[in-house]
Amino acid sequence: MRKKTTIKAAVEILGGLSAVARLLKMTPRAVRKYVEQNKLPRTEATGETQYAAIMAKSDPRINKDDLLATVYKKGKLAA
Repeated sequence: MRKKTTIKAAVEILGGLSAVARLLKMTPRAVRKYVEQNKLPRTEATGETQYAAIMAKSDPRINKDDLLATVYKKGKLAA
C-alpha cells in the first residue's frame, strides 16, 4: 500500500521551505504556514493556484491527489 504524501513530506522531499518557496514563487513563511496547518489554500480547489501540481511534477514521489485532499474535509472545502 502506498504511503500518503503529506505537505510536510513533500516539502522535505523537495529540499525544505526555501526550496519550495522558490519553486512556488512565495515566501518560506507562507510555505511554513501550509506545513503547520497541513493543508493547501482554498485557491487550490478553485483552480486559482496549482501548487499541488507543481510539487508533484517536481518529484515522482509526491502525489498531487494526496496534496489536494488537504483542501477538502468530507467533500467540503476545509475551513
